[in-house]
Amino acid sequence: TLNEVAFFDVDPESDAATIGGTWSNYPFFDSGLVIVSTFERGLFILRPHLTGPNLDAPILTIAAAAAPVTEGAAAAFTVALSSPSAGAVTVHASVADAAGSDFVAAHHEGAQTVTLAAGQTSATLSVPTTDDATAEPDGTVTVTLAAGTGYTVDSGQARAAILVNDNDASPPPRPPRPPPPPGPPGNGGGGGGGSRTPDDRHGDTPDAATALTPAGHLGALSRTIDAHLQSRTDVDTFRLDLPGAGILTASTTGGDTTGRLSQAADAGAPTLLLTDTDSGSGRNFRLGVAVEPGTYYLAVSAGASVGAYRLAVDYTPAFVDNPAPDSPQSGLSVVSGWVCDAATVVIEVETPGRALQTLEPATGTSRADTAPVCGAATTETGFGLLFNWNLLGDGPHTVRVVIDDVVFTERAITVTTLGPHPAQEFRRGLTAMTTLLDFPAVGETTPLRWEEALQNFVIAGGEGGGGGAQLTPAQARLDNPAPGSFQSGLGILSGWVCEADVVELAIETGTSPPLSLAAGYGTSRADTADVCGDADNGFGLLFNWNLLGDGRHTVRAYADGEEFAHSTVTVTTLAGEFATGLRRTHQIRDFPEAGQTTTVVWQESQQNFVVTAVE
Repeated sequence: TLNEVAFFDVDPESDAATIGGTWSNYPFFDSGLVIVSTFERGLFILRPHLTGPNLDAPILTIAAAAAPVTEGAAAAFTVALSSPSAGAVTVHASVADAAGSDFVAAHHEGAQTVTLAAGQTSATLSVPTTDDATAEPDGTVTVTLAAGTGYTVDSGQARAAILVNDNDASPPPRPPRPPPPPGPPGNGGGGGGGSRTPDDRHGDTPDAATALTPAGHLGALSRTIDAHLQSRTDVDTFRLDLPGAGILTASTTGGDTTGRLSQAADAGAPTLLLTDTDSGSGRNFRLGVAVEPGTYYLAVSAGASVGAYRLAVDYTPAFVDNPAPDSPQSGLSVVSGWVCDAATVVIEVETPGRALQTLEPATGTSRADTAPVCGAATTETGFGLLFNWNLLGDGPHTVRVVIDDVVFTERAITVTTLGPHPAQEFRRGLTAMTTLLDFPAVGETTPLRWEEALQNFVIAGGEGGGGGAQLTPAQARLDNPAPGSFQSGLGILSGWVCEADVVELAIETGTSPPLSLAAGYGTSRADTADVCGDADNGFGLLFNWNLLGDGRHTVRAYADGEEFAHSTVTVTTLAGEFATGLRRTHQIRDFPEAGQTTTVVWQESQQNFVVTAVE
C-alpha cells in the first residue's frame, strides 16, 4: 500500500519540474487511486487543488546508528519531526527481521508505535533482539515509517536498518568425505573411476531450510534452483518470507519429485497447505496458492526415483480494490485491482442456481502506486472490468479473482436492484433528488441525485449542466461519464473502441494541465459485435472524482492519440479526497415508483451510496 506521494511543480512553458514536497496519510492510496501525467522528461504524480490534514504537518524521518549491535542488545532508531507539534503525535512504523534470521522476537515484528509529546521533536524506538545459542549469519533489523495523523513521511528517509552480529560460535566444519573406492576395471582397459553423489545442500526440516527471499525483499520474486535428492528419504526444504498478499507457485522439472507447501504457525509445526506428486505434465509437481504475508516452507522429496531436479519458485504481489469483502452492490461499478506480474487474470461471478460466469478484465492499466512493490519499471499492473450488478439480480453472489489459474481472492457480495421490472437491468427515465441532513457532519447537508448512466445515486451539488460529443460514433463511444451528468466519489470512465492499441482519457480541470490516464482496454462488449466484428472492445478506468475538486470538468477520450469523444460533468466532493469513518443509511420515498421506498447506505470503498433495499 502506498501512503506517500511526491508532488512536482510543473512550468507549463518549459515542462520543467521541481520537487515541491510530500504528502502522506491520504487513504485513497489504499485503493491505488493515483493520478499520473506523462511528460517528455518523465512520469510525474500530480495533485491539483492541494488540500488535506497533513498539508502543513511536520515531516517525519528515521535514522539508525552506523555501529552494529550484538544479538541480545536493543537496536535503537531515532524518529524525528522537522518542527514541534502542538499535540502528542503517535508515530506508526513496521519492524522487520532479515529473511532467514530470528534476532527479533515475533511479537516485536510488524506494526509498532512510538509517541512524541507535544513540543517534542525526536524520540527513540527501541527494538529488543534475542540472544540465543544458535550460530547463524549476521542479519539486519529494519524499521519503516508508516503514514499517520499529525505528520508527513519523508520518502527519502522513511526506512533505516541496523546490523545485528551473531555472538555464537560457528559449528566445526564438516570433515571431508573420503574418496570413493576404486571401481571395477572397465572394458576399455584403464579401470577405476566411480562417481560422487553431490552434497546435500538443503536442510531436511524447516529449521534447516534454505532461505529463498533476500533481506528486505518487498516485490515479485522469481528463483530457479538446481538441486539433487540423495535418497528416497532425503528432503530439500526451502523457506520463503513473503511481505504481502499475492500468488505463490512452485514446480519442478527433471527427476521425479513430490512437493509440499506449509505455512509457519504461531506455535508448533507448520500447517500443511498443499501437496502434489504429478502436475499433469510429466511426473513433476506444481503447486499454486494465494498467500498472505508470512513465512512459508516448500519441501521437495523423491517420488519414484532420486537424482537431480530443477525447482522454479515464483511469487507476485497482488491486490483487489473492488468489490470490498461482504459489501452491498448496486448499479454499475468496476471489479478492479493490480498484480505485479501475471499471464492471465480472470473474474468469476457465481450466482446460486446459475452457470458460473467467466469474464476477462482489461489488464495492463498504469498503476504508479504499485511501483514501490512491483518496481519502478513495472507500473502496467492494473486490471479492471466494468460490470452491471443488475444483471445478476437481487441476493447473494460470489466474486472471485483468478490469477494464473490460482484463486487469489473470493468475496461475498449482496446485490440490490430496483425491483422486478421489464427493464430491471437498466432502468431509464427515472429521476429523484433527496437531501441528507447532518451529513457528513452535524449541521451540513448533502444532496443526492439519481444518475441513470450509473444506475445509482450520486452526491450532486450545484446546477450541473455541460455538454459533450461523440465524434466517431460508428467506431468508438464514451459511455461514462455522460454529458451533463453529476459525478462523485469513485466513478467509472468507460466505453468502447473497435480498434486501438492505447485508449487514454484526459481530464481538464480548468486550472491545471490535463490529467492523462491510460484505461484498461480489451474487455468483452458483446453489444459491439455487430459494429466492430468482434467483442473485445471495452475500456474502463476506476477514478476518484474527489481528486478534482468541486465544479465542472471535461473528460476527453483518445484512441491512439485521436480524440473520439468528450463529456463535461459536474463534480461534487465530500469531506476531502477519501472520507473515512462515516456511516449513514437514508430512505428515499416514492422511488422508483410511487409508494415504494428505496434505502441507500454509505459505502466507504466506493465513496458513495449504494442501494440496499427497495420496498
